[in-house]
Amino acid sequence: MVRVYSAQHGEARSGAEDPARPLTDKGKEDAKKVANYVSKFVRVERILHSGKLRAVQTAEIMADALKPPKGVEQTDTLEP
Repeated sequence: MVRVYSAQHGEARSGAEDPARPLTDKGKEDAKKVANYVSKFVRVERILHSGKLRAVQTAEIMADALKPPKGVEQTDTLEP
């Protein structure tokens, strides 16, 4: 059975503040809290992200806690 879990990226800076829209300090901290909580209940093989900086940062934070054996990778299927 395949299960898919979806998570939104953490809080990002505004486009006016930084066009790349990286995570804010709060966004990083919130992502860490969610990742640490979820890691108690969920095992994942791989984490996919859209390639946007805020999504990459969130995926890497999630991977630190979830330790997916197949790692983290970008996919074009998550674009709007």
